[in-house]
Amino acid sequence: MFKIADLNSVWAVFDIYEDQIDQVKEGQMIEVISNSFPNDPVETTVSFIEPVLNSNSRTVKLRAILDNTARMFKPGMFVEGSMNRVTSARDQRIMIPESAVLWTGKRSVVYMKMNANQPIFEMKEVKLGSKFENKYEVLDGLDVGDEIVSHGTFTIDAAAQLQGKRSMMNKQESKKQEAASTLQRRDHVPESFKSSLNKVFESYLLIKDALVNDDQESVVMHSKSMLSELSKLSSDDLEDSSSIASWEKIKTNMKNEAGNISGTNNLEQQRSHFKDLSNYTTNAIQVFGVGQEVYHQYCPMADNDKGAYWLSDSENVLNPYFGDAMLACGSVKQVIEK
Repeated sequence: MFKIADLNSVWAVFDIYEDQIDQVKEGQMIEVISNSFPNDPVETTVSFIEPVLNSNSRTVKLRAILDNTARMFKPGMFVEGSMNRVTSARDQRIMIPESAVLWTGKRSVVYMKMNANQPIFEMKEVKLGSKFENKYEVLDGLDVGDEIVSHGTFTIDAAAQLQGKRSMMNKQESKKQEAASTLQRRDHVPESFKSSLNKVFESYLLIKDALVNDDQESVVMHSKSMLSELSKLSSDDLEDSSSIASWEKIKTNMKNEAGNISGTNNLEQQRSHFKDLSNYTTNAIQVFGVGQEVYHQYCPMADNDKGAYWLSDSENVLNPYFGDAMLACGSVKQVIEK
């Protein structure tokens, strides 16, 4: 028995995420490229879009018919498609880089430059629309001509929090504290201090890994180790009073949360304190550095869907808030430079 098929034309089938559905339509031009012929794109049109969403992948299938008289395409091949989104009045909306956005719970915020001649920034809440590659459209909160921070956003937010000013982690500030945030630099931080802080960070990573493995006893052990490393780290190596004051404030907060974690064997309580410990550790690394790249990762479902961040020395996502239940839930939001 044989199965006979006419391969003069074949289907290319693509997955479209639900937030992109309104940007495609039947008859729209699409350019298709195969791995076998990367320099020979084929232009065709969208012939069909499935009306039903896949509830597991949150995608719909898009189909295009390809002329295959040259036998470029073989059934089962992987192909890539690119297309211009549907034009509409929404095309006039502002697009900003993904790296410019901070998430806290359901809020999305950016830092906007307030003075053209000085590095002074103010947190601004924005409403985001669809995502296109590595950019978001802004539905509300920014105007054409506004300048925002596109890289290093967490550094500015950390500086704001240390100064008691408006940040994504202390939005309930008084009006007296609603001053703009000034960018802090690391230039004056000695390598000896960074090296010592890196040992604290290594203890933090062990706590994170223990939470990933649902290992309460190891969490307690490594949090005690972190407390020990924090006690060894003195501000004597820092060169100015502002840096010393910043470090002493961060250190106190880190010790409090590490102590809270070491004082309980309840995994959920450990994870709750780990969220705050992660925020303070992020502040420390943003302001002072640890001599290596650090990945700032985020899970929107953690803390009862309020969202929570954590740090990793690897781009690979291993979620400490859910462990085996949802190990890969999350994404890298920023790479903190050395």
